[in-house]
Amino acid sequence: PERLTTPGMVLHFKPFRKRAPRKVLLANGKSTGPDSFLVQLEDVYDRRQAEKLKGGTLYYATQQDHVKKEEDLLLSDLVGLQVLLFNEDEDDAGKEEHIVGTVGAIVLAEEMCAIPGLGQDMLEVIMENRRDDPVKPGG
Repeated sequence: PERLTTPGMVLHFKPFRKRAPRKVLLANGKSTGPDSFLVQLEDVYDRRQAEKLKGGTLYYATQQDHVKKEEDLLLSDLVGLQVLLFNEDEDDAGKEEHIVGTVGAIVLAEEMCAIPGLGQDMLEVIMENRRDDPVKPGG
């Protein structure tokens, strides 16, 4: 596909024995056969750096007609976001938000279940220190 030969394309690389893919940019790529490509990723310019990627998986979008909209999120975009818990106030005074933690990684369904389509992706949350003070909505 063109995606693997166009410099600057956004791809996702999951290192061997890691749970979540990370965003990478294609520096260069060429087709070497019907289902084979030789690619160079940005910031990977020598053999030693390339050998560290051995055994990893490179992902690319297969639906080239799909254009990412501003409100769309990739799984890798979730890493680093805060996880909030919303509680309804019994006195109808409104909702309270409590910070639970931060998304640390995404565990893909196929890593947890060998049967395709059976599992669901899971978020790994790094827990915050428990505070009893709610976060006020909007701030």
